[in-house]
Amino acid sequence: MTLLDEKTESMGENNHHEHAGELFKQERWEDAVSAYRQAIDSDPDVYWSHYHLGQSLSKLKRWEEAVSAYQHGLQISPTEVWAHYHLGQALSELQRWEEAITAYRMAIDIDDGKFWSHYHLGQALSELRRWEEAATAYRQAIQIDPGKFWSHYHLGRALSELKHWEEAATSYRFAIQINSGEFWAHYHLGHALLELRRWEEAVTAYRQAVEINAGLFWPHFELGQALVELERWEEAAEACQQAIQIESDKFWPYFRLGQALIELERWDEAVVSLRQASSIDPTAFWPLYKQGRALSELRRWDEAAIAYQSAIDLKSDWYLTFCNLAQVLEHLGRSQEAITSYRAGISLEPENPDCRERLGRLFLTLGRLPEAAEVYGQLISMIDSAELLVTLADALTEIGEADIAIPAYCRAMEIDSGIPLIYNRLGAVLEQVDRADDALMIYKQAVAIHVGDEETHQRLENLQIEMSG
Repeated sequence: MTLLDEKTESMGENNHHEHAGELFKQERWEDAVSAYRQAIDSDPDVYWSHYHLGQSLSKLKRWEEAVSAYQHGLQISPTEVWAHYHLGQALSELQRWEEAITAYRMAIDIDDGKFWSHYHLGQALSELRRWEEAATAYRQAIQIDPGKFWSHYHLGRALSELKHWEEAATSYRFAIQINSGEFWAHYHLGHALLELRRWEEAVTAYRQAVEINAGLFWPHFELGQALVELERWEEAAEACQQAIQIESDKFWPYFRLGQALIELERWDEAVVSLRQASSIDPTAFWPLYKQGRALSELRRWDEAAIAYQSAIDLKSDWYLTFCNLAQVLEHLGRSQEAITSYRAGISLEPENPDCRERLGRLFLTLGRLPEAAEVYGQLISMIDSAELLVTLADALTEIGEADIAIPAYCRAMEIDSGIPLIYNRLGAVLEQVDRADDALMIYKQAVAIHVGDEETHQRLENLQIEMSG
């Protein structure tokens, strides 16, 4: 071949590539693909022909062919950073995440100053749920260009998956500073703040999310959650109702709405909402338990009993369910069943005085005095309130159980020695059981502590006269 022939052939090869380049600029992707392939057929060792073929195929979303083109180009020139980067892009489109990660890391090894290599590496790692590595990649992207919204946002998402809530909240806030109009940044900021129990800030974030897009379920529902924690019941009810309007088949908004309505004493509405929650999830204990509460307030005793019994069928280890059922059964006149229910509650929480105190009162009402005395006697060591102990001791005195009432008054005195009434009542009971010396000592203690208490002075004086006579 003559020199002229070689030059002519070279021009022909360049013409193929230049023609393909013109087609590429004109965004005639199919024609560009054909032209670049002709150029490669003429000279397969030109890197740029393979690279731009990959670019043209990517524009056509023919990802498998694009991967092959980039790989052939990199065999010719392995240190081309953009070929590794775009190879990673094509592999990501094919969801071949491990290979994409390798490609992005190769691009970073060649030039670690490219924002997009780090950012898309973070994306690929996130797809594999490798959150620590993803967070590192996003942080490196942010160091290169801190002004990009999505790198801060996705760093927040990775940190949220790692439950690093404080750092996640900071990342979402940086993202919002860059672009305050993105719904998801406000929403996920709200969720991070919810996890941090920073209720007021969470409410603000969720409200901003709802202002941007009011048509999604979760920001309304989680706004309701935060408002429940703040005991802002009217607002919580409104947020839950908004969530239900968007998606009416979810358990939690009905349950939270019922909870808020109970606090607002809107009993009928609470029953309706809680029953809807139970219809969605019949295995849930709490809606049935709270139905029992609302129905009891409405004095719909039969329905309340059914609700509490259904709750017990699902979860039989919560003592208050038995205690509340027993109270309902009392209203229905089913005393023996009430006693059984109280005893079941006591067996679950032997150290809790609630069920015992109510059982004791029921025995008193039924005139079953020995059983009442036994229950009240068990209560003395459990009660830490002087006032409750005095009430208990008074009840024991009324049924003639002075021997049990006296320790109750004494324990009340130990808890709070500043109540003159306790001394007077104890002294009176001691007099009744002919323990005048002990009564005299109690009155003297009372006079020393409560100098101005006339009743105690009078009792002491009367007893002294009686004893001297």
